[in-house]
Amino acid sequence: MSISPLAWLLDTTNLPARVTKAVLLGMALLAAVMAANASAAPMYRYTYNGMPYGMAAPYLHTGPWGPEDYVSAQILSPVRLTASEADIATIPGVQLWMSDGAHTFFPGQHPGPTYRLLPQEILDHPELYHDAYPFWPYEDPHPYESSGVSMVLRAFDDQGLPTDWYLSAGYTSHHDIRSQEGVVVSSQSLVSVTGERIVQDSAYLWATFYGGAYEYAFSESDAWLWPVSWRLDVIEVPEPTPLALLAVAFAGLGGILWRRREGAAR
Repeated sequence: MSISPLAWLLDTTNLPARVTKAVLLGMALLAAVMAANASAAPMYRYTYNGMPYGMAAPYLHTGPWGPEDYVSAQILSPVRLTASEADIATIPGVQLWMSDGAHTFFPGQHPGPTYRLLPQEILDHPELYHDAYPFWPYEDPHPYESSGVSMVLRAFDDQGLPTDWYLSAGYTSHHDIRSQEGVVVSSQSLVSVTGERIVQDSAYLWATFYGGAYEYAFSESDAWLWPVSWRLDVIEVPEPTPLALLAVAFAGLGGILWRRREGAAR
């Protein structure tokens, strides 16, 4: 026999069960109301798309161009950005990445080396071991990876789009103390010798092996030959609190329905 939810809730044959029902239903209703009234947080998304590599030196690459031939970047900020010399990567709450099409870089992606103290029996005898350990009093941290992203936006136009910037990202694989290789990607606005503001994007692969340094791939482009693009979008991102409240609401309602089914089974 089926009964209405109100009659089931007011069933007083078992006081603990009644209290549990009331608490679960109250939690579910309160959480649902609070989640419904909460608004999503606006986020400001800045997107940069550069020009194809090789535009300044057509002999390097004449097209057709694909996504792997452009510098691109994205900044997601809880506040509208303003002109500053500060590195955006250090601002709390800001998310960003940068890419050359083949590699994508995020802050904190590779934290760098981990230095561990040498065993105590070695530290006790520096006269014997100091010259044998170049990172004394630490162990050799190699191999390890390091990377970084840096973005500075120095000026904006009336639409809130950057007009003067420096974007840089890089990755290095440290094989040993004398052998490394990596990639560097950058985009910057410059003032030419004629006083015009131009943009230069570049990406290159480099390596050092036992004292020798090599650039074995380099591409760059200059914006007077190709338009670059900044775009600003305001997007709505659900805040964690409303999502958590909805989860509580569904959990509470689920608990009530489960208890109803258990009661009906008896």
